[in-house]
Amino acid sequence: MDSIFECGICFKGYNHNEKKPISLPCGHSFCFECIQHLYKNQTIKCPYDKIAHHSTPENLPVNYQVLTALPMGMTQTSSNEDNTNADKPVNSVRFCDIHPSKKVKFYCKNDRSMFCTKCILKHTEMKHEVIQISPKVEEMKKMIEEMVMEVDKHDQSISVNEELYNKLEMKVRKKFNEEVDKLEKSFRRIMDQLEI
Repeated sequence: MDSIFECGICFKGYNHNEKKPISLPCGHSFCFECIQHLYKNQTIKCPYDKIAHHSTPENLPVNYQVLTALPMGMTQTSSNEDNTNADKPVNSVRFCDIHPSKKVKFYCKNDRSMFCTKCILKHTEMKHEVIQISPKVEEMKKMIEEMVMEVDKHDQSISVNEELYNKLEMKVRKKFNEEVDKLEKSFRRIMDQLEI
């Protein structure tokens, strides 16, 4: 699912009901449910840029640009959304250390830790720099590690080949010098014989 069609907090797809995309004045959009959870002390603090907006969730505008662009299957309430991840490989999913049943969705640059949507407020309240991580990060990390291993193999084979080349070059030089010496000796002998 494209991230433009899902809430940046709960990572569930937008729809026309309780998950409709709501725009904050700063320009970031989240689902209505998550906006309601962010509403405290008559303000809504954006988890991305930390700007406090003095508005109620009901008074914020719907992001119709996203809502009208929703793919056909997403316009209804997604009751099977929790089951869509069943097809994903288990090793590519990372879970929160504090909430083991929740998937990791954010990274804190200050703490250098990954955490779930339940933990985001703790980090944003401490004014930490939090970024949303892609669900494909683990797959990409694994692919990069495999590529690095492949490069390391090639580096090792290059160094082995370079070592072999150097040994071979030394042998060739030695043999060449021996042959040149033999030729010079033969030439001197011939010259010596001619002078007699």
